[in-house]
Amino acid sequence: MNYKKLVLLNIIFSFMFLFTNILSYSRDGSGQANCKRRGCCGLNSNKDCSNYNNGCNNKSRCGRIGCCIKCDNCNINTKETLSNKESGINLDKSLKTNYLPDYSNALIDVVIIGSGPAGLSAAIHTSRAKCKTIVITGEIQGGQLMGTTWVENFPACSKILGSGLIQKLKDQAKSFGADICEDSVEKIDFSVYPYKILTKNGVYIYGKTLIISAGVSAAYLGVKGEKEYWSKGVSNYVLSEAPNYKNKNVFVVGGGDSALEFANTLSRYAKQVKILVRGSKLRAIKSAQENIENLKNVSIIYNTSIREIIGDGNIVKEILLFNDLTSKENIVKADGVFVAIGGEPNTAFLDGALELDSNGYILLKKPVQGTSLPGVFAAGDITGSHASMAVIAAGDGTQAGIEATIFLIDSIEKNSENKEPEADYIVCFCKGIYYSEIVKAIKDGCTNLESLKQKLGVCSGCRTCEDKVKSILESELAKNI
Repeated sequence: MNYKKLVLLNIIFSFMFLFTNILSYSRDGSGQANCKRRGCCGLNSNKDCSNYNNGCNNKSRCGRIGCCIKCDNCNINTKETLSNKESGINLDKSLKTNYLPDYSNALIDVVIIGSGPAGLSAAIHTSRAKCKTIVITGEIQGGQLMGTTWVENFPACSKILGSGLIQKLKDQAKSFGADICEDSVEKIDFSVYPYKILTKNGVYIYGKTLIISAGVSAAYLGVKGEKEYWSKGVSNYVLSEAPNYKNKNVFVVGGGDSALEFANTLSRYAKQVKILVRGSKLRAIKSAQENIENLKNVSIIYNTSIREIIGDGNIVKEILLFNDLTSKENIVKADGVFVAIGGEPNTAFLDGALELDSNGYILLKKPVQGTSLPGVFAAGDITGSHASMAVIAAGDGTQAGIEATIFLIDSIEKNSENKEPEADYIVCFCKGIYYSEIVKAIKDGCTNLESLKQKLGVCSGCRTCEDKVKSILESELAKNI
């Protein structure tokens, strides 16, 4: 009996010791000693947290386990547990961070803004080309594709959920070394180069090239049931979703060009398509209206809007309609609802620095995905130049990635011709060999091209890379003459 009491007392004292340590982490203004003792942010790491080593006076960074939410030396997913009163910020939900050691004030080859199929496809190409690549995901990771159900027209994927496709693209980009930063862009300073990016979490990143693929924010109805049944019968993606509504009754909400395009596409599959127009007439161009009039399974209901979307918990079953003229409501059966009331390209953070068209989409310049500024490219729905499809956005992203890589190579060549480099950079993209590695090898005794190529593993047969290495070798040897 005494033995059991002893064990119980030991457990109680152990918990008290642990609780005391936790409190010391959350209340220690500097956190320096604790951070060194426990490792980076008190988590499983052998690194010292620079925020604590320098004296962490920002209480919004110090959690009860000693965590730095904006730690520059670790990649963590953690839950902040300080009270709102202690930190001054909203801590009601988990904060997931993916900050790597060199994110803050880092110089990055390619910064991709947006994590839809365009941005992730760009990241696959640039990271595979050994360009240091960061994808800033934005507030909605994966973009609008995350809200779709089945995608059946993406190459090599006969049928895959939109979220599943995004995950595959993300995994592939990460496998080549791309970093995924779960943050969004606050603003970009285009007056300096490399371009200076400020994220909403207060981190500055410098980008040699930018790929803008932030997509479009769709407009929503804002009615009861819309959010609950989104991607379960409610959608704004018609090209990928239409085949799922064969011989079914669907509704399209809107009176503009997009709404009539939706209805036209759906008419090839659905049994009946009804267009709900809130006003007394259509806003679409005349030719589109004439085309709709010739479709036997498409009809238009004017002065009518949706008040509620009703389902069985899994899929849409009915909708509650409201007539503005009669002020009457009635419930009708519905297998699907397509929202086509417009959208807005996510270009506000650009603050007018890039040329936009009359609808706010980024204007593309030569070669293909270029913009009005050098080294800045755009891809996907944000360009507004084609149908909104994942496969087209992915193609745009790949092309943007190619153009960004070429821009970097051209910049390196000009830099090596005109002056000594001010910062480290990749010389051989094929093998990922940096300028600093070449200089070190020369200082270690590789004073001819063949020995240098052998030591560094410069790709054979690539004249471009060989010429760059040769130029650096001659420059370094000339310094010692």
